[in-house]
Amino acid sequence: AEYMGMVRGIGNPLVAVYLSAYICRVCVHLSPQQRECMQECFNDFLLCLKQLKAPIVESFIAQVDTDSSAAYFSLFLPAVEWIIQCCTFNYSFVDLEHTWARCLKGGHPVLTHAMFYTLPPNFITSHLSTITAFLTQPCYIDDEASPLLPGLSVEQAFVRKSELYRVFGEKCLQGDMSSLSDVCKEELISGVLKACMKLDNCQELMRVCNMWIEVTTKHLTSTHVDNVLKKLIKHLTIDRRFEKVWAELVETVQCIVRQMLPGGCFTVLSAENFLCLLDLFQGDDVRRQKVNLLVMEAFVNNTLATEPTCDPVLTNALMRIAKNLHDNLTRVSFDLLNGQTDILHDHYAVSQLIVKFLQRVDFGDQFESQLAFFAEVRSNLFILEPVLICLIEKVNLLSAKTLQRMDGTHSSKTSQFVKACVAFNLISIPSIEDIPSRLQLYLATAQMALLNGSAAQADSLFAALIATIPDLPPCLVGGTNITLAKPRSSEEWFLAFSGNLISSLVLMPDYPDKPILYHLKSFLDQSRTCSFSASSFAHYRVMILALRGLSCFSGQTKWPYEIKGTKNNWDLYGYGKDKRFQLELGKIGKDLIIEIARFIDNHQNVAWKVLQYYMEV
Repeated sequence: AEYMGMVRGIGNPLVAVYLSAYICRVCVHLSPQQRECMQECFNDFLLCLKQLKAPIVESFIAQVDTDSSAAYFSLFLPAVEWIIQCCTFNYSFVDLEHTWARCLKGGHPVLTHAMFYTLPPNFITSHLSTITAFLTQPCYIDDEASPLLPGLSVEQAFVRKSELYRVFGEKCLQGDMSSLSDVCKEELISGVLKACMKLDNCQELMRVCNMWIEVTTKHLTSTHVDNVLKKLIKHLTIDRRFEKVWAELVETVQCIVRQMLPGGCFTVLSAENFLCLLDLFQGDDVRRQKVNLLVMEAFVNNTLATEPTCDPVLTNALMRIAKNLHDNLTRVSFDLLNGQTDILHDHYAVSQLIVKFLQRVDFGDQFESQLAFFAEVRSNLFILEPVLICLIEKVNLLSAKTLQRMDGTHSSKTSQFVKACVAFNLISIPSIEDIPSRLQLYLATAQMALLNGSAAQADSLFAALIATIPDLPPCLVGGTNITLAKPRSSEEWFLAFSGNLISSLVLMPDYPDKPILYHLKSFLDQSRTCSFSASSFAHYRVMILALRGLSCFSGQTKWPYEIKGTKNNWDLYGYGKDKRFQLELGKIGKDLIIEIARFIDNHQNVAWKVLQYYMEV
C-alpha cells in the first residue's frame, strides 16, 4: 500500500503505469492469491487516464508529429496488458464480468486493446454483441476526433483500429462460437468487414480481412465465405489495388486452406469467388503457382476426406486449378530444361499432385462420364508425362471394370465402350517420351484389348510396341527423385518385359494373310537391334525366353492358359493339332537353338552362364 501511494504521486502517467505493472509482478510472485493489491493498481491506472486530458499532455502531443504521438501512447499497452492479466489470472467468467465492465466504462482504446489480448477467447465470444456495438462507435470506425483526446483521431492516438479488429478476430477464431446461430455470426462478420472496408491502407485492410475470412471459413458455410470474398475482391479491383497486396492475398488463400483441413470439407473450392481470388494472381506467375499448389496440396494430402469424389462442381474447380499449374509450367521452354533441377523438380512435384488428384476422382458406375473426364484431363494437361501415364492406366482399369461388370461377356454397347477406351490409349501412348513406360503401356493396353475381344486393336498395339523396341536406351534413369536417380542398365528390365510380352504374343491370333506367329518373329528380330553393353548376352537370353514360351505350346494337347471369350492361336490352329503350326514352332525353336549354340562356341568365357539359362528350358 505504501509503494502504491508513492506511485500515485508520480506525475508522468507512463512511468506510473509501468511502476504499477512492476508492483503487480512482485505481488504475483509473492502471493498470487491476494488480488487486492493488483486491483488497486488497475484502479490507479483508470484514474491516470484522466491525466491524458491534462494540459501538459495535450501540450506534449501538440509539439510532436503524429507518428511520435502514436508511438508514445502505444507504450502504455504492455504494462496495461500485464496489469489486467494479473488481475484476471484463473478468474471465473463471473469474476471477469467486473473487470470487463470497468474496461468498457473506461472507453479507452488502450483498455480495449489490452482487454482483447488478455481475456480468454471464450469470454470474448460470449460478449460478441457488446463488443461489436462498442467497436462500431464513430470514434472507432471513422477518423473523427477521439472523445478522450480532442484533436486526435483514434488512428493517430493509442492503437490503430485495424489492430483492434484483428485481435478481436483472433479471439473469435480461438473461441467457441457454436452456441451462436449462423445469422448472428453472419451479422457480426458483416458488421466488422463493413467497418474495415473504410480503411485506406490496403495492407492493414488485408491483415484484418484475412483474420475474419479464416473465422468465416471455420464457423460458417462456403456460401458465407463466398460472400466475404466477393466483397473483398470488389474492393481490391478498384484501381487495381490487389497489385499492392500480393503477399497478403497469398495469406488469404492460406487462411482458407488452413481451416479446410481439420474438417476435410472442400466445398469452398467450388465457390465462384474463390476461383476469382486465384485469378487475381494472373500478373504474378510465382505467387500464382504458389497459391494453386497450396490448394491442390490441401486437397490431395487431406487424410480426413479419403472417399473418392464425383461432385462435378468440385472436380471442375480442381481441374481449373490443375490447368493453372500446368499452364504456368508451359511458360518455361522445354529447351531450357537440361541441367535446371528446379524446373525438373517443379514438373515432377506438380505431376505427382495432379496424379493424386486424379486418383481421388471416381464416378462409380458412370463409366462413360469417367472416360469423358479423362479425355478432358488429357486435353488440358498434355505436357505432364506422369499425368498421361496415370490416365492410360486408369483407362485400362476402366476397361477391366467394364468386363467385370458384364461377367466376361460384353453387350454391343459395352463392346463399343471398351474399344473407345483402347482407342483412347492408342492415341495417347505415342506421346509418352519415356521408352520403357511407353513399351509397358503398349503391352498392358494390348493385353486389355485381347481380354475384351478386340483382336484388331491388339494387333495394332503389338505392332506399335515392336516398332518401338529399337528406341530402347541402353541406360534407364528413374526413381522417386528424378534429379538424383542414378542411371542403370536397361538389360534386366528388358528381359523381364520380354518374358511377359512373349507369353502374350504366342496367344495373339494370327491374321490369315500373315505368317504364323509373325509378331513373335518380328519381336525376335527387333530385339537384336537393342544396344546393350559390349559384354552383354541379353539377346540370347531373350531367345531362351522365347524357347521357354514355345515349349509350353509345342506338342501339347491343352495349352496352359487361354483368353476366355477370345479366339486365340489355340483355336485357330485346331487346338494345337494343326501340322503347319507344329512345324512352324519346331522351325522357330530349331533356329533359336542353332543361334544360341553358335554364340556358345564363339564366347567360351560366358558359355557357362548361357548354358545355365538354357538348361532351365
